[in-house]
Amino acid sequence: MSVKLAYIFILMTISLFAAGSSLVATAPSTGSRQKTLDEVTASFPVFSCDSMPLARAVKRAPACLMAKHLFPFAQWIASKGKTIDECKKELADRQLSLSDPQRCSIDLTGVPIGGDTAAPITIVLYLSGLCPLCKNVSCELYREVTSGTLKGKARFAVKPCRAATADEAIVAAAHFKKPWEFLIALHNVKIRPDEPVLLKLADSLGIDSVRFRQYLNSRELQSVIERNRAEAERNGVTVTPTVFVNGRRYHSYTDPRWVADAALYETEVLTR
Repeated sequence: MSVKLAYIFILMTISLFAAGSSLVATAPSTGSRQKTLDEVTASFPVFSCDSMPLARAVKRAPACLMAKHLFPFAQWIASKGKTIDECKKELADRQLSLSDPQRCSIDLTGVPIGGDTAAPITIVLYLSGLCPLCKNVSCELYREVTSGTLKGKARFAVKPCRAATADEAIVAAAHFKKPWEFLIALHNVKIRPDEPVLLKLADSLGIDSVRFRQYLNSRELQSVIERNRAEAERNGVTVTPTVFVNGRRYHSYTDPRWVADAALYETEVLTR
């Protein structure tokens, strides 16, 4: 190696080491995250618990239900390296989401229900069949209400509301009594689902592809999509996925874990 090349190599090594050192130095440590959590919970007020700080409210006897659900969320947010202000904002959004008194009207006539149809809590998800997050959240929530923490406690429905063939195919699959099987199969498709792909999915589930295609082009199907879209607009839905829990719009993290937690909070409110 020439002297010039050796010199360049040394400079590059020093630069890379410095960059790595900088990243290590700026990454929040476990101790700093715990400090953030402690500071946030010591000052964040839980309104349904006499505006008591979260750290005290979660230890109160009898238990403060809102604090019981906010504290694990605070731990999760702090573990992600959020700042104190960011943590407080996320907590404020979640507290509002769980306590907002406004309820929206959602028509489930003819809509397939996942889970126990007699469950006291209803989770409704407006979705697009082209949205990866929509499909992931839908499949995870279906699992929760059928075999997870929400079994027997909540029921689940999806309402496709976009003018896309994938949305139409979800409605068509429901018409042929295969709504959840189709949604799970669609979630596993890693390419953009055009009509040939959707027809192949239907065929793999034992749905006659000719009849499936005919229904895709039917006025009945278009009416379902139009009603879903109009209802979504009335309820202020502008993006997908958008979740409602017993008619209350969910504003916090669209993560299956935290949507399920919101439904559990609702069940506990009812049992009280």
